[in-house]
Amino acid sequence: MAESGKIELVIYNVRGQKVKTLLDAYSEKGHFEIIWRGVDENHNKVASGNYFIKLTVNGEEKVIR
Repeated sequence: MAESGKIELVIYNVRGQKVKTLLDAYSEKGHFEIIWRGVDENHNKVASGNYFIKLTVNGEEKVIR
């Protein structure tokens, strides 16, 4: 992260349904790693397939497939 601030990282399925919030916190600038273990909010294993990651940093959003 280039600057400190609020960061949110959320996984969505291809239907646009939220699967899991991986991070929702304030973070200092720098590099870090987050690993998604392929489970949803209830710790159930999700089906294989394509998922989207929405990264929001200080209100700016980026979606990655």
